[in-house]
This record gives sequence, structure tokens and C-alpha cells, in this order.
Amino acid sequence: MNTHIDLRPVLPTIQVPTLIIHRTGDRDARVEEGRYLAANIPSAQFLELPGVDHLPWVGDADSILDAIEGFLSQLNLLHAQAPALATAVSARLSPTRSQIQSETLPRCHAAMREVIARHAGDARQGAALLATFRSALQAIRCALELQQLACKHGYVAHVGIHLGDCRRADQSRRPATFDIAESICALAQAGQIMVSRDVKNLIAGSGIPFVDPPAAAAATVEGIELFLVDPKTSRGPQSAAVPDAPDSGAGRVALTRHQHTVLEFVAQGLSNKEIARLMKISEHTVHRHMANIFDRLGVFTRAAAVARGLMPIA
Repeated sequence: MNTHIDLRPVLPTIQVPTLIIHRTGDRDARVEEGRYLAANIPSAQFLELPGVDHLPWVGDADSILDAIEGFLSQLNLLHAQAPALATAVSARLSPTRSQIQSETLPRCHAAMREVIARHAGDARQGAALLATFRSALQAIRCALELQQLACKHGYVAHVGIHLGDCRRADQSRRPATFDIAESICALAQAGQIMVSRDVKNLIAGSGIPFVDPPAAAAATVEGIELFLVDPKTSRGPQSAAVPDAPDSGAGRVALTRHQHTVLEFVAQGLSNKEIARLMKISEHTVHRHMANIFDRLGVFTRAAAVARGLMPIA
């Protein structure tokens, strides 16, 4: 999951006091990477410590704890700056049939604004539907629900989502993040939720699957790579609210004995390699079991598989 995350574009938007601690000989991440973070996060402090340990609780942990304690003691959190980073969602509607009356559109927009508020979003005034969210995951879950709501009113939604600085530099110019979200929305086909790479990166591990846009529709907005939320994610009412919520009904898919054993080990936090050693099978076999478990349970993460496959049915 970590290898698929690239948040370099959003580093300049981080406004909280930041301390970067890095050991010179870190075996897992080069010290140059820590220096890069400190150089690109506004006013970040960088502390380089001797040693080779990557995990902060291994080896000389006291030096790290002392640095954190000293850093926190200097902070004045009473005057925190307003958050700059937010996720912008732009949506436009197309009628699914020609006889839809024009007066239904304002009612649909009003209902969509209620959904946005329920997902802790901030709907902007204007002819087009535009909203901001503190969380990229909230934005996508809201977009999934907006799709279903639009269908109930006889429309189909085109959605574009982008992550960036949502503060206005002055009253005459609005944030570029809004313009990019609307440009992405303009590229989205009917029923598509199209997101920028930054949005995809930020929610890695959330269980929301993405696919590349069709080759004919592959495009970028200002050089930003785009992805589609997997269309299968929007099927069914459960996926719009919480895509990986555990089943609570009696219709849960049964697992085989070996799959159930693998999942119990996963719940204990064991890796595939550790599970293979304990079960005396190959790591490849464990990987195949996990793929079958994901497919049977309809989930995309290990945490969701544990929740859906092992939690007692109410």
C-alpha cells in the first residue's frame, strides 16, 4: 500500500507544525527522503539522528521521545491556522429521459445538498453543484450516494473529484482546486466518478477500488493523471454508505475450513509468510486463499475481510 502512495503534490498545503525525525543510516528509507519532506512542508523542522533503525521504538528510542517532547512543549495550539487541504467534488446531471420536467432539477439539487451535509461536506452556492470535504474518503462515499439519488430523480451524475488547497487568495479569485475538479467532471461520462491521482493516493487501503479510464477516454487535466472509481462500487445501496461494511444478515457467504483458518490468523495481525509457516503451506497458497476470501466476501482489504467474515452476526 505504501509503495502506491505519492503525496508530494500536497506537501506544501500542510499547515500544522511538523517535525521530521530520520536516522542517518535508516535501513528502510533513505535520509534524503526525510530531508525532502522537511524542505517541502512549510516551516517543518528536521532532526537527523545517528543509527540505522527504521522503527521508532527499536534501538535508541529515548532520543526520539526526547525530541518529540521538546517539539510539543514549544507549540502554541491555541492559534491554529485554518485547514488548507480539502477535497472538491463537482457534479453535473444529465436527464435519463427527454420528458423529464425542468422543475425537477432544483428539487434534485436540494436533495443532493442534504446528502452533502450528511456527509459533513460544505456545498457551494452556484449553478453547478460543488462541495468540499475535509476527507477524501467522505467525498467519494458522498459521490456514490449522489449517484443513486440522481437516478431516483431521473438523472445520471457525472462526478469529478480533486484534492488541493481550497483557500481563496482573494475575493476575486477562487481556488484552482475547484476549477480542476470541474474540468475533471467535464471529462467524466454518465455514471462515472473520476478522481485525480492525489485523491486515489490519499485513500489507499480504504477498500475503494479504482480502474483506469477507457483508452479512448484516457486524459489528463493540467497534467494530472485521472482514475475512475470502479463502477461495481456503486452497485447496491450498501456500497454508497460504507463500501466495506460487514454484513449483518444471515446471507453471509460461508468460507471453507482453510479459508476460515487463514482469516483467523489475519485477524491476529499475521503476515502471509507467517501464516504459511504456521499452516505448513506455501506463501503462494496463502495468497490464493486471500484472493478467494476477498472474492467470496466482496471486499478489498484484509480488515474488511476480518470484519465481514469473522464478526458475529447480530
